[in-house]
Amino acid sequence: MNLTQERRMELRNLWEHYGHDERYLETIKTLSELKIAMLSGTEEEVIARIADAEIMLEQLKDGLNIRAKVCGEISYKLKRELAKIGKAESTISIFNTKKEQEAYNKLP
Repeated sequence: MNLTQERRMELRNLWEHYGHDERYLETIKTLSELKIAMLSGTEEEVIARIADAEIMLEQLKDGLNIRAKVCGEISYKLKRELAKIGKAESTISIFNTKKEQEAYNKLP
């Protein structure tokens, strides 16, 4: 999800207001609701649950300060899957900015 700085601040405010433990539990609940919608819901319900899940996951990435690590893991996994189907030379990048990619490259 490509977020503006303003949107990220709103998510940060939610994280700080509710706290780490509550956001963890809310994420678990939200992902469970997505699973149920995918199994038996309408398209509109699936869309709503995806939006909820993305909001919660974005809060976790920023709240735990793991955005760069998650981006790196997504990039690795996409490349691995593409290699399985013979598309290993992909130019896929899941980093929203060069700054995010540079931050990931500095990780141990």
